[in-house]
Amino acid sequence: NQCLQMLVLKYNNLTAVGARRIGDLLRSTVPLAGLDLSHNMLGDEGFKELYSALRENSSLTSLSLRANGLTNASQLLLHD
Repeated sequence: NQCLQMLVLKYNNLTAVGARRIGDLLRSTVPLAGLDLSHNMLGDEGFKELYSALRENSSLTSLSLRANGLTNASQLLLHD
């Protein structure tokens, strides 16, 4: 039984709409361990789409959001 362990979506021009879909994936039964969303265009709006899914997900151990235009407000939420 194989499963997806790491999903790399860097440099894909993802926005808040894409972040919403990724949030749906994180809420699913897929036991994803790593997610790389670096160098996209998520911004704070996209981060808000991901935030609740991240809090509900217990399998994710690695997350990269580098170069997504996040402000300090989003970064502070991430470290809560």
